[in-house]
Amino acid sequence: MATVQPRLAAGARRAGVPSPAETFSPGMHRVFVRIFRDFRFWEGKTLQFRGEMTNAFNLVNLSNPGTGQSSSATFGRISSAGPMRQVQMGLRFTF
Repeated sequence: MATVQPRLAAGARRAGVPSPAETFSPGMHRVFVRIFRDFRFWEGKTLQFRGEMTNAFNLVNLSNPGTGQSSSATFGRISSAGPMRQVQMGLRFTF
């Protein structure tokens, strides 16, 4: 039994077949958390506490692998990562 492959237009690829120049990178996962709390003292005077966290669960976000073909030492290697958890707190007094 013979099978017939459909012709593809020039430059087109079959579904599920990556091109030789295509690279895959790890995904990015970030969780932002913000907490606000108002404390009212007198009429029109408010103290607000703010707490903010970026990358709250401290997930590792790896950078893209090296694609430079001039150096085989870094090709396909992941050599850096995104920022770690950052916490910021502040007070705001409104009068």
